[in-house]
Amino acid sequence: MKTSIAFLFLIIAVIVVSALFRAGERPAVQPLEGLPWQVEILPNGETRVFGLIPARSTLDDARGRFGMDMEIAVIAAPNEPGSLEAYSSSVTAGVIMGKMILVAAVDRETVARLRQRAVKAEYMDGTTRKYILHPDDLALAWRTPIAGR
Repeated sequence: MKTSIAFLFLIIAVIVVSALFRAGERPAVQPLEGLPWQVEILPNGETRVFGLIPARSTLDDARGRFGMDMEIAVIAAPNEPGSLEAYSSSVTAGVIMGKMILVAAVDRETVARLRQRAVKAEYMDGTTRKYILHPDDLALAWRTPIAGR
């Protein structure tokens, strides 16, 4: 009987000592990156958000970062020249999921040319139109930088 009580105390002591040693250990936690509010100011004054640098990163960089299912088109409301935009219906940034629209930094003349050469125009909500780019214009469009300001 004395042996079993001593054995029981030994087991309890091992459990307690083991718990004390583990209390000091912390599992490695990876910091979340690429969240919308994580805007990094770079040494040259530029910013990085979502892993992209506006005015330097291209729409193709964004497509590589967020997925090849990104669509690109000229979007224009009535009586407006429109803008070159890339759209993704499903983007994951850290633990946040949502949709993303990126506007390209491109001059009005280029937008007008892309719109003129579009293979198709579709109505979106209301009277806004989506101009599907000509295949010959896609390479230029994807190389366009993301608007920064």
